[in-house]
Amino acid sequence: FFTPGVLVQTVMFSAIFSGMSMIVDMDTGILSRMLATPVTRVSIILGRVIAAVVVILIQTGIMLGIAAIMGVDIKTGIGGVLLIFLLIALIGLSLAAFSNGLAILLKRQEGLMAVVNLITLPLMFLSTMMMPSQVLPGWLNTVRHFNPIDYAIVGIRGLVLEGYVWNDLWKALAVLIGVVTVMVIFATMMFRKRAE
Repeated sequence: FFTPGVLVQTVMFSAIFSGMSMIVDMDTGILSRMLATPVTRVSIILGRVIAAVVVILIQTGIMLGIAAIMGVDIKTGIGGVLLIFLLIALIGLSLAAFSNGLAILLKRQEGLMAVVNLITLPLMFLSTMMMPSQVLPGWLNTVRHFNPIDYAIVGIRGLVLEGYVWNDLWKALAVLIGVVTVMVIFATMMFRKRAE
């Protein structure tokens, strides 16, 4: 039960702090040099986001390996593991894009840390990451339906514990693809308008 929550929590914290390296590059002048090259601005930001996702997928593989050693049996087998990687990649893409866009907007590590902590902790605790929906208070059970992180957790948990729960998987994929689209647009807009 706890494995999907741990996977998503790890992804959240890895992805949401990926914007810190963007601020370091702005402070040291590396980003200015990159902007002077003929490389498109969109490819610079997408390259950073995709690099963060690659690291996240490696972490996910390691964690799934440790979970298997500890006796976690993924009911859906290899197909389910591939879907878990897809859901994790979508969460990573959305949060890494948001973090990099926010880094360009705020331009300070302190501001970025304050905002991402303000966002990630409520996302984590207003979900079924640590406890099943049946034991949540009524208001929290309602609020979690507006939390994209919860859709990922429910989708991954179904793959691990129950099998292919297609209703949960389609919802998770639809919500996460929508969030990824919005966050990539946000990061690209911030980079085009504010990167120096």
